[in-house]
Amino acid sequence: MIRINDKEFPSRWEELSPEQWLGVVGAMLEFGSRQCDFASFQIKLLEAIVGKLPQDPSNPVLCENIFRLQEVFCWPYVYAYKDPRYDKLSERTKEMLRHHLPSQLDQSDPEVRIASSFETRVDFDLCFPAQLLPHLPSDPALTGYRFSCRGTLASTDMTARQYVAAMGLLEAFSPDAEYLDEILSSLLCVLYSGEDVDMEQYHGGRIPLTEKVAVMYNFRAVNEWVSRLPKYDLLFNRSAARKGSRSPLGMEGSLYALSEKGYGDIDKVGGMNLFTYLDVLLKQTMDSVRSLHSCKMKPHEIAGELSLSVEQVLNIISE
Repeated sequence: MIRINDKEFPSRWEELSPEQWLGVVGAMLEFGSRQCDFASFQIKLLEAIVGKLPQDPSNPVLCENIFRLQEVFCWPYVYAYKDPRYDKLSERTKEMLRHHLPSQLDQSDPEVRIASSFETRVDFDLCFPAQLLPHLPSDPALTGYRFSCRGTLASTDMTARQYVAAMGLLEAFSPDAEYLDEILSSLLCVLYSGEDVDMEQYHGGRIPLTEKVAVMYNFRAVNEWVSRLPKYDLLFNRSAARKGSRSPLGMEGSLYALSEKGYGDIDKVGGMNLFTYLDVLLKQTMDSVRSLHSCKMKPHEIAGELSLSVEQVLNIISE
């Protein structure tokens, strides 16, 4: 948290309240659809986090304070650069450029001067271990999955079935998708439920777009956080995944594969806790590597067979 004038404000995604999260998503939507310019987006983002700001453009002290607050609450976004020269910059400079425009940095630095000619865009690094919208404001009967992290211990009640279905919808999502609202509504139905709601008959058409997008962004952030855990590198950083998929072993095929291997019928496998499911997939992948290695297959052949890197295969067979 950031403490300002005896008040605490979020300093990272997982500290946002549901109301703040929806406000931030609303600002992201307006900016992404070009309904506001970057300066207006910064104000909307700031107001979503700290509350409504006074309007007095002629007050220099107020304007200076707002400018300083914008610098403090810029953490929800980063700058990205479309230029082949960017990858050749030092890690130190790239990290600075993620959070500052070249014009805001020391122009005597030759790397900063080079970066001044790069094409720049604003990105949102959605990666956090938290469920920021446990209930939908427009329909409190709908309850989302739990997801939280204390220290190094993550906890969730998301099932393998929910995860696999949600990943399929997430990978079908794009801002210009032909059936965008249907995808978002289906994702909401997969990830939210309620005792008095028949999800088989439920349709998300009456849920505001901002809430549905907030559900999608939240799941995307949680999945991104899980995919960056070193423990699951073997699942999420397969060569097939690098081509666009972020779901291990494909979609529903992984559920059927585990069922065939004796982990229970498809309903039992689908009802596994997300982390149990990932742990089982990890074990199966490592067992497959060792089994192929025992059949005298070479590391590069195993890597090609299982869509792994040679380095990943060598790490397993050398254990």
